Amino acid sequence: TGLPEGEENMVFSPFYSTKNPENSMGLGLAIVKNMVNKMDGSILATNNNPRGAIFKITFPNEDDAA
Repeated sequence: TGLPEGEENMVFSPFYSTKNPENSMGLGLAIVKNMVNKMDGSILATNNNPRGAIFKITFPNEDDAA
């Protein structure tokens, strides 16, 4: 069904999950966000109506690093 409206940033919080707690610890996206941030990147989650989600990960251009 996608991401609940208004909770797009919550999915990156540790232990947050839209799944049944018996099936998910809610750590996956928190780990991904941490790794992306350590590489000076960013990650954005948006709902993809009518179902699913879109995750956009961006990293700085190598030419911009100095």
